Amino acid sequence: MYCGVFRNFVLFGSLFKVGLRQRYLHICRVSASPFQVKMPSLSPTMEDGSIAQWTKKEGDSVSVGDVLCEVQTDKAVVALESEEDGILAKILVPEKMPNVKVGAFIAVIATSDEDWKEVAASAATLSPTTQQPKISAPPPPAVETAPKVLQPDVAASAPRDSSRIGPAVRLLLQSHGLDGAAIPASGPHGTLLKEDVLSYLTTQPSGSQAPSSEQVVVAVPSGSTPALFTDIPLTTMRMTIAKRLTQSKTTIPHGFVRSVASLDKIMDMRKQLKDRAGLKISVNDMIIKATALGLRLVPELNALADPANNSCRTQPSVDICMAVATPAGLITPILQNVDRTPVTQLSVMATNLAKRARDGKLQLHEFQGGSFT
Repeated sequence: MYCGVFRNFVLFGSLFKVGLRQRYLHICRVSASPFQVKMPSLSPTMEDGSIAQWTKKEGDSVSVGDVLCEVQTDKAVVALESEEDGILAKILVPEKMPNVKVGAFIAVIATSDEDWKEVAASAATLSPTTQQPKISAPPPPAVETAPKVLQPDVAASAPRDSSRIGPAVRLLLQSHGLDGAAIPASGPHGTLLKEDVLSYLTTQPSGSQAPSSEQVVVAVPSGSTPALFTDIPLTTMRMTIAKRLTQSKTTIPHGFVRSVASLDKIMDMRKQLKDRAGLKISVNDMIIKATALGLRLVPELNALADPANNSCRTQPSVDICMAVATPAGLITPILQNVDRTPVTQLSVMATNLAKRARDGKLQLHEFQGGSFT
């Protein structure tokens, strides 16, 4: 009986070793070819990015978990770690190259058994925009169309009804000796407004009151005149900031509330904490804490709109996004569970979070989400 058990145990151990060997060979077979590093999607809104800095150079050995480069996303700078062991053979995307699409090749890692220089030479044919060729449909046959006949603008050529000119506008026309029919009207139904007359006056040469049929010649600056402006390229983050602010201002209803509060007790508390415990609590820390307590009392404000389900989703925790100005742009890292965090601990968290934001060392979970800003 014991012998049978022993034989079964030996047989099981042999099968276990074979399984491990097969698994190891399978992993080696997958890793036998060069590994192509792609631009990752590091946020739900990220469509492209750029390499802020390569921390490894071609020919360097890399291990799983080593930081290859720092990726500038639409929100922050995030460290990209290697998923393979080997040698960084080829860098396909240089630093600061803008608008590298998500999924594009950015580097190639060779295995330790390969000649990384040969891998680099073969990888030179790749490019960040390498994609499957698209089969374009043949252009549609040209269709001859009759020349378009421009119809005269009836509204512009028709005489303007004097009843559509207000008293103030009529007085302004008489004082300058102007004909209202010669001035373009911007009001509803062709109504001539006071602003139209004033704008027309600014376009007329000084000393002339009646409209002139002579063409105004505008002086064109010579080519030797130096440009008085400078084009500053926008980073991915700043373009995203502009897009989000425009969307917020134009698509979301805004309401404004003003209130007056005395901060005398808060200033006294700050002084006591500093004198007794040596703690430096900022007014901003206390405002964040007070806001979190208010959101806990009114959970309807601690909610996010869900247009897909036509609902408003309340959040289980109060996570507040605080604005931090960085050299790359404004970013809003998130303080988690603010309503349940003591203000002394909250101050330390806010200071560390702001420092990592300015240094570009934020993790993904530290700037994704949030229920209030």
